Amino acid sequence: MRRLPAKIHLLSRSELEGGKSRLLSRMMVIVIEKEKVDIKEKEKVDIIGHELVPRHEVLSAEEKKALLERLGVSEKNLPKILDTDSVIKKVAAKPGDVLKITRSSQTAGEAVYYRVVAEKPKH
Repeated sequence: MRRLPAKIHLLSRSELEGGKSRLLSRMMVIVIEKEKVDIKEKEKVDIIGHELVPRHEVLSAEEKKALLERLGVSEKNLPKILDTDSVIKKVAAKPGDVLKITRSSQTAGEAVYYRVVAEKPKH
């Protein structure tokens, strides 16, 4: 059985063409091609219906108020989810909205999380 090298070096095509091909005889070389992804193609995917994406629901103003009172916290104490998140766009949530995220759990059956939508900082 042939012994594999202990290290794997990643080389770009230009490095291979620029004289580093002598390495090929001594080690395994993996060339990774960067794939261009068309943004419009990504938007065609229905992420809400995907089995790995948990259910996201925007709480009404009354539900939000009741949740914050029940937990004894303010909006700023909730974990954040950025308004640039793909799911946020699909459920039409806006900054300040609170989302109820329900995930399947092997131990609990269902696990519920809450997130407040936050604007992505502009730099």
